[in-house]
Amino acid sequence: MDEMTYMQISCYATPNDTDRKHVDEIAQSILKHGWDGAPILVDSVQGICLTGSHRMAALQHLADDTDMDVDDMTVALDVHDILEDWYASQDPDTVDELPLDNLSAIFAGTEVEEYKDQLPEW
Repeated sequence: MDEMTYMQISCYATPNDTDRKHVDEIAQSILKHGWDGAPILVDSVQGICLTGSHRMAALQHLADDTDMDVDDMTVALDVHDILEDWYASQDPDTVDELPLDNLSAIFAGTEVEEYKDQLPEW
């Protein structure tokens, strides 16, 4: 798994709508404490975020509306290889899309599992 910066993932699609109040809370926390917590999980081949819609929106807000330089912050993990392994282990007749509301189905037993307590989608 490769770590990725905000600049590398800033154009990636996110999985969920966001709540502005929650985005503002995260942005304030990043301003005060820096990047803290679980990384945003991304698939660099598909150019998508699997988690982190609110964190992405907060980073975008900080990039656009403050003097904070977020471009080089390491904020994501590329989990493409894990996703490929998961897809290969599935019956192609029953799996149409990733279970983004149940990440444990994909990441249980992988190094990503260390973040399970920080990811509501787990």
